[in-house]
Amino acid sequence: MSDPRPLNEIMEEFAARSLWEVPHATEEVAAAWQRIAVPGLAAHCWVGSLVEGNLQLCCDTPVWAQEVQMISADLVARLNHELGHPVVRNIVVTLRRRRDRGQGSPRV
Repeated sequence: MSDPRPLNEIMEEFAARSLWEVPHATEEVAAAWQRIAVPGLAAHCWVGSLVEGNLQLCCDTPVWAQEVQMISADLVARLNHELGHPVVRNIVVTLRRRRDRGQGSPRV
């Protein structure tokens, strides 16, 4: 039997393995997004949410949404490398105007 460990340590390890969202994961992914996204992309696409490994990226124009869709596999790899563990499994792109940042919008 192993030594006792703090519950939060066990839960974070479990969350990382199961792709569950830990409370601060969305903020960590948003910060990582700002570091890995090229300036043009970061100016037009932002993190909406992260749920069970599915990252919602919101883009303000169809052109940027299409760009994200085309390079989504690379973005997932780069984000997970930046974060140091596999947090993002999939990217879901939504089209949202900047003034709508807090509201739902149709999925692209």
